[in-house]
Amino acid sequence: MKKNLVILVVIIFVGLILTYFNFSSSFNNVEKNKIIEREVEQKYIDLASHFNYMYFPVIGVENIIDGSFDSTFFKDGILILLSNSGCNPCQVNELKNLKDIHNKYNDRLKIMALYVSYCEKIEAIRLKKISTFNLPIYCHNGDKISDRFLIKPFPKVFYIKDQKIISTLIPITNNNSFSEKFYRGIDNYLKEK
Repeated sequence: MKKNLVILVVIIFVGLILTYFNFSSSFNNVEKNKIIEREVEQKYIDLASHFNYMYFPVIGVENIIDGSFDSTFFKDGILILLSNSGCNPCQVNELKNLKDIHNKYNDRLKIMALYVSYCEKIEAIRLKKISTFNLPIYCHNGDKISDRFLIKPFPKVFYIKDQKIISTLIPITNNNSFSEKFYRGIDNYLKEK
């Protein structure tokens, strides 16, 4: 009986030690993941800041559905650049976010989605349908924009005022909180005006 009690105490003790190390390891992994997430966000912020204060060219663009024309002239607005080499989940998510901000500020902002880099209308239509984006998506086949603004295969969202890029978002896949911070910043800026 005494021997069984000693074995039971040893088993409980070993179990407690293993539980402690498992908990400690899990806690350390959570902290490491938070550090990695902050580093990734900072990398994207640094990459996006490269575009801030650049002039965005005024060019003619074509509506992928009806062929009508518009231009990339922005007094005050938001532009998303889409491409066939972009992150499709990011593009769909950002189109949904743009739809939300359009619903809130459609009287004050010009919102435009522009498919560049050898526009494939079928792909642009697919993105429009998947994201339920109810605004036109425009197309531009020239290299003037794609060479300068699509240096990485991710969508880019620009807040543009008087043709100057004020703020840039390069979304992080599976991290909508990063995008939410960007739109919250624009929302706060517009509320102050």
